[in-house]
Amino acid sequence: MFVTSGLFDSTTISNLFNSSSTAAIGFCRATKSGTSTNVYGYFKNDFNTTQTWSDSGTNAGAYSTLTAAKYGCKVEGASNDYGIQISSTALNNDLHVFIGLVIS
Repeated sequence: MFVTSGLFDSTTISNLFNSSSTAAIGFCRATKSGTSTNVYGYFKNDFNTTQTWSDSGTNAGAYSTLTAAKYGCKVEGASNDYGIQISSTALNNDLHVFIGLVIS
């Protein structure tokens, strides 16, 4: 799960994973294991066990493309804490996280 460690407050974390919030956005990128194929995971869509982003999340042409279910990587814990689903066997060791915040 995401650990804020003072970097983001709980409201920002909630906005990052809330599909109706435009105050924060986030996605991750990695390459498929043993390849150079980029795959993308979107923080606002739930992780889909049948069409995982680590298998299907290729060819994201624009940020708006990431809203498709196949790009979802969000998981939620029992205490309403959020995180992203990562497969250590499907991905190389090169995960990058991108976060955008609206500053008012």
